Amino acid sequence: MPSVIEEVTTTLEEFVPTKSDGWVAADRERRRSMLDEMKNLNHRDPIDFLVQCTLASDAVALHTLPLHEEFETAIEQEGWTKAAMCEMRTADSFLKESARVDGLGMFSPPRKALTDLTLSNDTLTPMGNLFTAAATATHLHGEFYDRPEAFEHFRFSDERAEESEKNRHHLVTPSAECPNLSHGKHACPCRFFAANEPKVILANVVLSDDIKFADKARPKNES
Repeated sequence: MPSVIEEVTTTLEEFVPTKSDGWVAADRERRRSMLDEMKNLNHRDPIDFLVQCTLASDAVALHTLPLHEEFETAIEQEGWTKAAMCEMRTADSFLKESARVDGLGMFSPPRKALTDLTLSNDTLTPMGNLFTAAATATHLHGEFYDRPEAFEHFRFSDERAEESEKNRHHLVTPSAECPNLSHGKHACPCRFFAANEPKVILANVVLSDDIKFADKARPKNES
């Protein structure tokens, strides 16, 4: 009778993806290396070990697989163009959610009052004073976001799936709920270029490289 490990190994050998690109092959090799490690360690419960390894690899795939397919399709159809960047909706959502959960700073870009300014709540901002918005507090406020403490990479792309919302919730869309790039007529004029740069970098990394943390743990934020 073949062991559980041998049965799983045989199954993996028989599984040949129809799309024979390097990324799929690398994923299969990762799973094979898990099985080899399991055999070498003579693990007491190979099923438990295999399940843990599969869940760990699938947790990464949950993020990378949609991005990989989206990047491939967009670049194949449009090349490395601005049109391709616009088709990267999942990546756009991923980047916007990253900026929401761990943004550039606690506050939005500061602004200077060129005249005495009275806000809608009668707060007076004298001419020459600097003022800003509390970006982090807004991004993590339950009034604006469901489960604001959770990182949900599809958060904004899911919202854009609705016909009435398809032209909203972009990384570059200024809003009071997402003041990273300021809001209104004073919103960052370079935000379109700034949004495309990380998409190009992310696409190159996802399509070209297989990476992992050196110490098998997410580094602490520097900010």
